[in-house]
Amino acid sequence: MSNPKSFYNQADYSAGSGSRAPVIHKPDEVSASDLLPPPPYSPDPTRKSSDSTATYGSTEQQQVGLLSQQSQPFQSKKIPHWSPTSSTNNQSSTPRQDHASIPVTFDRPPTSRRRPNGDPGCCRKWCKYLIAAILIWLVLLLNSDKIGLTPPTEAPPSTVCANSPIAWQDIPRMIDFEQNVEFVLRGRVTGGRLVLTPLEDRHGGTIFSEIQFTPSSLDEQMNFSVEKRDDTTVLTVTMPDTLTSDECINLNMEIRLPYSADFVRIDAANIDVLVHPFVKDVRYVDIQTSNGKLDLDRWSGESIKLVTSNDEMKVGSLIAGSSIYIQNSNEAIHLSQNIEAKNRVDIRNTNGLIEALGKITADNSIKVQTSNELVRLGALAADDVFVESSNRAVKIESIVSKVQVVVKTSNGPIDLSVAGEKNNRVVISTSSESVNLHMTSEFEGHFVMSTSNGPVIIEDDRDIKYQDNLEYLKRGEKGTRGKGDLTVTTSNSDIYVAFDV
Repeated sequence: MSNPKSFYNQADYSAGSGSRAPVIHKPDEVSASDLLPPPPYSPDPTRKSSDSTATYGSTEQQQVGLLSQQSQPFQSKKIPHWSPTSSTNNQSSTPRQDHASIPVTFDRPPTSRRRPNGDPGCCRKWCKYLIAAILIWLVLLLNSDKIGLTPPTEAPPSTVCANSPIAWQDIPRMIDFEQNVEFVLRGRVTGGRLVLTPLEDRHGGTIFSEIQFTPSSLDEQMNFSVEKRDDTTVLTVTMPDTLTSDECINLNMEIRLPYSADFVRIDAANIDVLVHPFVKDVRYVDIQTSNGKLDLDRWSGESIKLVTSNDEMKVGSLIAGSSIYIQNSNEAIHLSQNIEAKNRVDIRNTNGLIEALGKITADNSIKVQTSNELVRLGALAADDVFVESSNRAVKIESIVSKVQVVVKTSNGPIDLSVAGEKNNRVVISTSSESVNLHMTSEFEGHFVMSTSNGPVIIEDDRDIKYQDNLEYLKRGEKGTRGKGDLTVTTSNSDIYVAFDV
């Protein structure tokens, strides 16, 4: 497309219309009518010739005017010389078609919105800065746990040293490790909290530590060590063996466990331990504390050991390829979800409640023991089931067993249902309290039910052959040639048995 401004450089500019003489104004005498755009280009019909066509657009045709090289404020591109070929001269086309076929290129002068190199202005630079800032932010976000931009996930523990405690500067705030981790706390601390946070990050884990103490003289008795054992990093923190009433050490720690971890061990006294849900199987987990709470939400792996004392333990879902061991003393054990192990489940307490709301399953054995407190369980399923308490009641919704069931207490009632194989060995024993037993209707074998002072009642005894049928003693056989064995004993109370499960 030709430049409309070239109209003013043509010789026919003032000759195209003889009826109007050119008008020249001074710069401040321009009228609105003179600001109209020039008419579109239209060549003079009298100049239609091959010569004019051939020379149109050539750089050799220099005309001095408004758009001459001397008056242009910028350097235009050089247009290569064009000359018609024989094929072009032989074409029978109108001059308008010839003009349109010539690719004439003109540069436009720069404006305030676009630069000569095509850059639309500062917007492009700002876009670059914005993209760079977003990328930097994403990198910081993904690695915030590595560079310490985020604090430990939990608030400081309830036990905080008074009298302007001093932050222990010897231990690094962050200790990185590659895969597995072991933390050992030796000596005594006043209190604290350890948080275990499993992550989906495959680039290693981090231990965040914040230890405060008072008075300053304790610093000489505090030290730590970091040791690498194969793929396990061992952090050992040593504190004084004893603390006076005026001395205080508070430990606040978070272990961020990488996705690749398959072993975790924590051995620390006098601190609470909080374990967030594991994001994948971790083969071996061993967490032991004392005088502190232990709270674990969800885990799966090969084996797990959870131990505390003198404080409450809360455990969620556990799935073990081998074994599960849970221990407490002088406080309750709360199991809120299902617990499953291929081999065995062992739950022990002394002077503390054991409560399981979900189902406990093991291919081999289940063992639940406490003393001086209530045992309240949901469903149990294993080859061998053993439940024991003392001086309190035992309540079990159902037991499914293939080999043996033993439930014992003293000075507390027993209430349970037993299902499973017809040849089970079942032993139920208490003293000074009643027994309420619902047995599987398929049971076949020998039975003995006795009390020292109270009735023994068997509901619906049509398939039973009695050897002794006394008020306080029932002995005989149920079924024919059964190998099962049922023993129920108490003292100073009654026994009720129904074969209705």
